[in-house]
Amino acid sequence: MISEKLTPRQARALAGKSQTDIANLMGVCLTTYRKYEENPETMTIAQAKQFCKVVNLSMDNIFFGTESS
Repeated sequence: MISEKLTPRQARALAGKSQTDIANLMGVCLTTYRKYEENPETMTIAQAKQFCKVVNLSMDNIFFGTESS
């Protein structure tokens, strides 16, 4: 069980997949996926759901937004 939220980069690493693997499985180009890792808030809800399916984690376990102070 995951106790704190993971970034997409951490979730990908936990799944043992490369950026290329995830991009291919999501049907996006590598450059697009790299942008998602740098700015996960740019993913649409559909893309975030697809990412979660690929890494086999719930959306509740992944942090897609930005922190506000």
